[in-house]
Amino acid sequence: MKKINLFFIAIVCLLLTFESVQAQGLYARAGLGYGIGITPDEVGFTITNIGEDSEKSETNYATFGGGINGHVAVGYMFGEHFGLELGAAYLYGSDVTVDETTNSAGGFDKSISYTRQLRVLPSLVVDAAADVVSPYARFGIVVPVLGGSFGERRSDDPALVNPSFLLLYPTATSFSADSDIKGRFSLGFNASVGASIYVGDYFAIYGEAFYQGLRIKRNTYEVTSVTVGLEDGTTEDALPRLTEPAIQALQDNPTYILTEYKDELSVSEIAAAQAAGNYGTKDNPALAPAESANFSSIGINIGVKFDF
Repeated sequence: MKKINLFFIAIVCLLLTFESVQAQGLYARAGLGYGIGITPDEVGFTITNIGEDSEKSETNYATFGGGINGHVAVGYMFGEHFGLELGAAYLYGSDVTVDETTNSAGGFDKSISYTRQLRVLPSLVVDAAADVVSPYARFGIVVPVLGGSFGERRSDDPALVNPSFLLLYPTATSFSADSDIKGRFSLGFNASVGASIYVGDYFAIYGEAFYQGLRIKRNTYEVTSVTVGLEDGTTEDALPRLTEPAIQALQDNPTYILTEYKDELSVSEIAAAQAAGNYGTKDNPALAPAESANFSSIGINIGVKFDF
């Protein structure tokens, strides 16, 4: 927080140093863009021909910041060249393959994750103030405020999900699960360079390249649904059964409805939570060590700008 306060103090000092106090005007802009993830982390594995001599495993690397973004912003120029801007952007994230397993019979078990997130971006703007083509740069922070990441797991061979699964559902032919991942309050860095092309006194079209550096720590992971397809064509909600304590004891990776992530976590703390009963439910979430995910990206935005 101290670094953020110093950041804004520096902005004010720059404005006072380089610009007159007289305001030069208000503007608004809106546009669309696309980003690709950068500096990927290890997120899971791809295993082919599992259980065979030809079995092969590869590590999956990815970030969760890529995708389409829509953005709007309002800014105020304190002089010809310097101003402040408050923007908002909505990320419609690309699908990221986390884990994927296949067997020689063609069966699959695949998990993907994607992000839907609203962000606020306060920034310092530096503009050349040219008449027709005006280059500019923007520097600031990015703050996720709403949304999160979501997971989907799909399989046409439940034995790939967990070998003990068929003990519960011997006639199961498919498996699907959905999850909701919420992050903690996080701050990142954003920067853009581009140019505005004026086609009138108050209207411009702009294009820019952007960078966003952001990591988000997990706060909670919630399994929202588990559905099993049966041989007779019907489906069954499997979440209540999979989260029974006796059934969890049979699973290599027990299914918990809700998991909370802690920066500091002891064995005794986990044991006390388990002894309290209803472990892994919304009343008594399962506990896990803190982990974070990378949401950094680079990309291009285009849009329109209106000067008032």
